Amino acid sequence: MIDASGGEPVTIGAQTINGLVDVVDEEILVAQGFAGLVGKSVLVRVKTGAFSSLADGVTVTVRGTPYKARSIQQEGDGALTQVLCALD
Repeated sequence: MIDASGGEPVTIGAQTINGLVDVVDEEILVAQGFAGLVGKSVLVRVKTGAFSSLADGVTVTVRGTPYKARSIQQEGDGALTQVLCALD
C-alpha cells in the first residue's frame, strides 16, 4: 500500500523507508468545552516492524524536519503503525 502510493521518506537513525505523512489541525488546549489553541500535528504511518528502533521519544525526520515520536499505535489489523510526531 505505502510503496504503491509512493509515500515519503521517513528516517529514524540510519534507516529510511517510505511512509504516509499527514499534517493535520489539532486542538491542543481545550478548557471548559472551548477550543483554546489549534496547531499542526504530523502523523506518520509506516509498515509495522519496518523500524527496529521505533520508540517513544526517538527522533523521526520527515520532510527534512526532525520531530520526536510522541505516540505510537498499531492501526486496524496491525499491518501499519501510526506515529504522532511533535517538534522537540
